[in-house]
Amino acid sequence: VLAGMLYYLTLVERISGEKRSQTIAGLGAVVAIVTLVVIVPWTQFFRKRRIVNTNAVCGLVCLAGIISPVVLLAARAFLPSPAGLFAYVAVQQATWTGQTYWRLVALGWLIDEDILAVAKRRREAVFAAGANLVQGIGGAISMACLVNGLALAGLDMENCEQFCNGRPAEEEAACMAECQASTVERQPAAVRTYMEVLFCIVVPFFQLITAALIYTFPVKGERLEAIYRGQADRFQVTAAVVGLTAAPEGRDDVVVLASARG
Repeated sequence: VLAGMLYYLTLVERISGEKRSQTIAGLGAVVAIVTLVVIVPWTQFFRKRRIVNTNAVCGLVCLAGIISPVVLLAARAFLPSPAGLFAYVAVQQATWTGQTYWRLVALGWLIDEDILAVAKRRREAVFAAGANLVQGIGGAISMACLVNGLALAGLDMENCEQFCNGRPAEEEAACMAECQASTVERQPAAVRTYMEVLFCIVVPFFQLITAALIYTFPVKGERLEAIYRGQADRFQVTAAVVGLTAAPEGRDDVVVLASARG
């Protein structure tokens, strides 16, 4: 979403120049504010063991993000541009922030389960590198699809800096503004349609898939409890070595954090 934001602002919202820079800064502020707001309850949720199925909670919150196209279109219909995009980004960020926690915790569960399966086996680097590899490949593929899709749709951009190079200083700003505006206006309708489909159909579709994968993640219930018990036993052994007898009273989160770290 963030990678395509510049194209969406330029090609769909038809915003360019200084206003586009201000809008991008505003969108960044929205991301920061929403993250700060939702990170507090997510931190409280993940800091201790819960009776509820963590995967189900995170999956359902992620699923809520598929309403973002409705929010975008509704805000666009009743509010001035680019209010709809601000609302879209806010919903997306609110429903994705907790998944960063979940991804790290789930990775910790898998690492701990692997360690407990075979004594003295430590393959944290393999798991972490594999997760980063898949993430990197996914990012590269999505960016390739974005730019190649725009090219196939007929995107025709003008290098306005080169076009206005050599103009008198007092004319350069006006030349840049006129060039950018004319570049936006001459784009074929297929380019705008492509960006609309990307934001309103493709992004929610993959968010739906992500939510389903989180919801159905197999490490839960008794399988997860076995990991916690194994980690608790390992903690007791470590505590005996360093002179402790048990985890601090009322601090179940010590076991959870130990599980996440392996």
